[in-house]
Amino acid sequence: RASPKRALLLFDQSITGKWASRFDEIELVTLMELAHAVEFNGFNIPDLPAKPGLKTPTNIIKLFKVDLRISLAWDTDDTDVDLHVIEPTNEECYYSHKNTHIGGRLSRDFTQGLGPEEYILKKAVPGTYTIKAKYFANHKQSLTGATTLLVSIFKKYGDKVHEEKKFVSVRLSGNQELLEIAKVVFP
Repeated sequence: RASPKRALLLFDQSITGKWASRFDEIELVTLMELAHAVEFNGFNIPDLPAKPGLKTPTNIIKLFKVDLRISLAWDTDDTDVDLHVIEPTNEECYYSHKNTHIGGRLSRDFTQGLGPEEYILKKAVPGTYTIKAKYFANHKQSLTGATTLLVSIFKKYGDKVHEEKKFVSVRLSGNQELLEIAKVVFP
């Protein structure tokens, strides 16, 4: 049985714990998830420090509402998969162009782990957003074969009434493959 209190403690452990340098900035992604869990499960933020073992400062737990949030994770460790988002303006947001003119932001480029790489956009402009992933490199031999991607797509992230979510799973077959994953349309 799921336990929201246990989930809070696990989020907290991820945010305040020690991680290998290849996971730098994972705390930012986890903090967004923690704030979402707090909001959507009805926890009262001032009561959180009373929970046993919670170390995350409550003043940083703020629900960050965005029109578009895309998260890309994969199942093969020590692998580099890159998230690419082409905005309606035809500007592409990816590892070497992380900030766009309309406000799109891409997280750190995870090159040696399991991701996630995330794209967020506070206020979407009308049009189509094309989500792509590039299987850049696998840095170790694996008996498991190809890498599977999980792409989580949220429209109106953090809005209890209007939030929409979609999950797409894709199996990649070769290095350097740039694959279209999905399209998101804002009217």
